[in-house]
Amino acid sequence: MHTIYRRRFSIILSSLYLGVVLFSGCSAPLQGSTESSLTTVSAEYAHVEATAVATRPADIDLRRVFEDLGPQATSWYQHVQTLSNPFFEGRVPESRGHELAAEYIEMYFRDAGLQPAFPLSDGSNNQLVTYRQPFTFVPWRTDDPKECQGANIGGILPGRGANADQWIVIGAHYDHVGRGKLGGVRRSSSNIGKLHPGADDNASGVAGVLVLADALSEHYSLADRSASLRSILFLCFDAEEFGLHGSRYFVQNPTIPLATTSLIINLDMIGRLRDQELMIFGAGTGTGLENILKKHGEPLGLDLTLYSRGTGSSDEANFQRSEIPGLHVFTGMTPEYTSPADQAYTLNPRGAATIMQLVESVTLDISAQSEKVAFIAPSRDGDRNPARQRPKVRLGVRLAQAEAGSTGIPIRTVSEGSSASDAGLQAGDVLLIWNGEELNSMRDLFTQLRKHNPGDVVQITVRRDEELLKLPVTLKAPNEGESRRRTG
Repeated sequence: MHTIYRRRFSIILSSLYLGVVLFSGCSAPLQGSTESSLTTVSAEYAHVEATAVATRPADIDLRRVFEDLGPQATSWYQHVQTLSNPFFEGRVPESRGHELAAEYIEMYFRDAGLQPAFPLSDGSNNQLVTYRQPFTFVPWRTDDPKECQGANIGGILPGRGANADQWIVIGAHYDHVGRGKLGGVRRSSSNIGKLHPGADDNASGVAGVLVLADALSEHYSLADRSASLRSILFLCFDAEEFGLHGSRYFVQNPTIPLATTSLIINLDMIGRLRDQELMIFGAGTGTGLENILKKHGEPLGLDLTLYSRGTGSSDEANFQRSEIPGLHVFTGMTPEYTSPADQAYTLNPRGAATIMQLVESVTLDISAQSEKVAFIAPSRDGDRNPARQRPKVRLGVRLAQAEAGSTGIPIRTVSEGSSASDAGLQAGDVLLIWNGEELNSMRDLFTQLRKHNPGDVVQITVRRDEELLKLPVTLKAPNEGESRRRTG
């Protein structure tokens, strides 16, 4: 166990009692003064449907729960619960809660021994003396566009030896959408005006950055003094939900040499690992990345789906546009995405710990390499791996990840003018069968899409309420006839 985790472990245990009760599915009241102090929180979340099985608090052995989870999972869960607490107001830019989140991250960067990553914004001192990089931005997806204030938060773990001037970035965005009036993708829903905690999106990624800052700082401090190790910039981006503004500003105003940066690992929504299935986008943007990921992922029991290209919709995209290899680590979409139901107790701490072990191992491997990871420009023909070829057709739906044990894939929204819309598919339908083959995951759907060309007609079976419908669907090329909106 890292000494820094031993030092914090007893404090973490006491701070997570509520989280464990929720994580265990408890619906019974807590005892003592805690019950009254939670009245406001309970009222805030009263509209969220409870789906967990009730468990008696007296049956929960907290010590055993957290000892079994281990220190990294426990610390990660503490950070997620804190950052998604209503006190942080959904971390929407320019709110008091957003400022508190920035202070929280900065405090833990200091505690991990990281050095400031930025000079003063007024230009009076070119030395790296502050953890903040302020900037202004105009958010998209709002009815009242105006200039807003944001700030990236960054800390440096210095390298040593021949690799000291080479860099790795480990990042995550810390902003979210508050009460859904800015940036929320469900603007027509009844969720507008209700608190969006943003546990998976993206307190989970920020928590990963904080835990990895501790772990890698500890590793560097114990490494042989003759070892050559790359410097690491831990960077929490602001205003991702409003157009990737923080990462764009950093790339345009870097405080580390981008020319000697081997890689960014972007943790965006890493809290819902199911069946050990982990998606990593951008694995083909740098030399050797696919092999490194497989080498370290397989011993952990992870079922990795590696996509050569990035998604273009998270912060690593701005680094890739500057010819820096970029990975996006992602556990998939969920029904709770960008909604008031995205709460800490829906997440998987043990799975997150496995993901952080993967990122730590990959980082240490690349840190010690003598050669820089070279950028590979994305192919216009799609993924370099034929098994991951970009489909020539698009159904035109946004999906929610199917929960473990369920059948089919729920549709969240349908794009106007798409293949799905023309065939009569609706939001809320559950995709079950495609030309006689079952659909139980996003991977299943993409496998089917890759088989077809524009103009092909397929039969899709869906469940709508209690009724099964068989619908013929004429497939179109991507963007053909669609009215599409970007998602963050």
